[in-house]
Amino acid sequence: MPHVGTMSGGTDSGAPDAGPHGDVDPPEVGRYSLRRTITVPGSSREDAVAITMDHVSLTVSDVDRSVEFYVKAFGMTKTRRYAAEGSEVDAVVGYAKVILEIAWLQLDGVNVELIQYVSPDGQHPRLETKDVGTPHLAFHTDDIERDYNRLVEMGAKFRNPPATPSSVRSCYGWDPDGITFELLQRGEAPA
Repeated sequence: MPHVGTMSGGTDSGAPDAGPHGDVDPPEVGRYSLRRTITVPGSSREDAVAITMDHVSLTVSDVDRSVEFYVKAFGMTKTRRYAAEGSEVDAVVGYAKVILEIAWLQLDGVNVELIQYVSPDGQHPRLETKDVGTPHLAFHTDDIERDYNRLVEMGAKFRNPPATPSSVRSCYGWDPDGITFELLQRGEAPA
């Protein structure tokens, strides 16, 4: 399978960057497809590839507790909740005799899948933002001080109060499993 080069992120021109794996033409956006034309490295042949971001997934220790947190803290909407097990599930996740509890949340068109492994039981490592592979979810607010204080009153733990290292005011906190979330506000703070 050919690799896709990178899209431009540094300019507003929309012009693609030539990545290490070939050139990418600007995307054509459809409902569930983002079609890009890629040049296969070492070839002049072009192929259209349909690709779009579908969801972000987090493994949690208690799916219902996590749903309650994300719904109350950030106003996410629970769209699905179900259990999954069987040979097909085992084949997808790569473990035998898997039992999963799964919930789907959505906010502003972004889908977040929360998965609890009932079996096999997983480890609960300390998740540090500095460690490779550690995710965080970022939530934009129009009033970071208000929402920081509201979340503290809910019992949320934070690494730091809101700070402004650049044009973005932000702070990091943790969900009930220690997964990092970021609360951020772009532009000027309210008076």
